[in-house]
Parts: sequence; C-alpha cells; structure tokens
Amino acid sequence: MEYLMVKPSLGSTLAFVAVVVAVSLSFPLAVWFASDPTRGADAARRSALRACGGTLLVLGVSAALAELGVLSRLPKGGGVMLYVLSCVGGATALAFSDLGRRVASLLPLWALCGFQLFRLPLELVLHQWYMEGVIPVQMSYAGHNFDILTGLLALSLAPFFYLGKLGRRAAWLFNLVGFGLLVNVASIAVRSSPVPLRTYTEEPAVLLAFHAPYTWILPICVAGALFGHLVTFRRLVGAERSVASTRAQ
Repeated sequence: MEYLMVKPSLGSTLAFVAVVVAVSLSFPLAVWFASDPTRGADAARRSALRACGGTLLVLGVSAALAELGVLSRLPKGGGVMLYVLSCVGGATALAFSDLGRRVASLLPLWALCGFQLFRLPLELVLHQWYMEGVIPVQMSYAGHNFDILTGLLALSLAPFFYLGKLGRRAAWLFNLVGFGLLVNVASIAVRSSPVPLRTYTEEPAVLLAFHAPYTWILPICVAGALFGHLVTFRRLVGAERSVASTRAQ
C-alpha cells in the first residue's frame, strides 16, 4: 500500500534535519564523556567512533526502510507497528545496558536534563507541519500534544541544575513530567496512524514513518528522548540507593 503524504516545506524540513543532527551528535558525545577514565583517551575516542558508526547505521537503515517501501508492505500497518516497537525496544535495551549505566552515572545531572531541550524546536517544527497540512492538529501544541513543555522546562531548569540550585527532587519531577508527555505524544502518533489502533480518524493521518528523512523522528527523536529519560531514572534511582546505603552504615 502506498501512503502519500503532503510534502513539508523546505524550511521546516531543514529545521527538522538540524534537530536530528543535533540529537544524533549528542549520543557519541555522551559516550565520549561516559567512557571509563581509567582506560585513557584512546579508548574514549574508539567508543565515540563506534557510537558515531552505530548512529549512522540507524539513520541509513531507517531511511532505506522508509524509501524502499518496506514499512508499507505488511498489511494493516503492521510494518510501522514493528518499526515503533523496534525503536522503543532498542532505546530501552540501550538505556539498561552497561553503556546506559555509564551514561547515567558519569554525565552530570544538568546534561541529562538539558538534553531534552531538543524537544522545543522539534515541537515548533511539528506545529509548522500541522499548519502545512502534513500532520493532524492533535500532533501539535494546538491540539493534544504538550511536549513543548518538556523543552521549555529543560531550557529553564538546566542552568539551575548546572549551578547546583536544584537537586534530585526537581530532577525527579522534571523527568516524570517529560516522560509522561513523551508517552502522551507517542500514543497520539500511533492512534493517528493507519494502524488498527487508530482512534483519531480525521485526516491527514500521521505518515512520517513512511518517508525519509521524516522517518527519523522515531529512531532518533522519540527513541533519543526515551533513552534520555530512562538513563536519568537510572541516575536518580542510583542516587537514592547510594543515600540509603550511606545512612545504613
């Protein structure tokens, strides 16, 4: 089945690609800083290069899946559902891997929270796409998607985390709010897509996954935001356990 989508404007497409590039570069950068300091700078560079290679592989494979029509071949939206599950599963597995543990423990809290800033320009792009008739209203902040608040909170709170003015409680609140808003927009996207779970029946349907480069919103933006929240949860839970252990001694 062919899923025809209204083509977004060049300006909004370039803005989206810029967000994707920024999120993509943040992963090898995080890997660099989360490398074991006892192994030296060469090991950190190798880890960062492997992260770059993995990110490029994800970008290439996801674009190919979309442009070759692989995602549209399974009936009743089965291809895009498998795509969503693969992106969510991959981000979750990575967050709970040893790499995720190092990112959670070695990156400063302000960086973990500030990373979610990319959701501010992304939501501005999504609103523009709604205005252009690319996606339905519920996918923008004019409808039921309030994920722009996560980006605004990250922009506002990250400097206070950096200065040590905010601690774990504020980080817990921020992360819970951001995670909840991410789940909300992901649910809206699925329920606005041509799958059996669709409940938003007004047109246009959400067809971003079927077209490159817009398909990158799943494996890079959504999966990246999920990875960020999960490693932040690991950081906060680890901090709570450390405090409890100290008090018990």
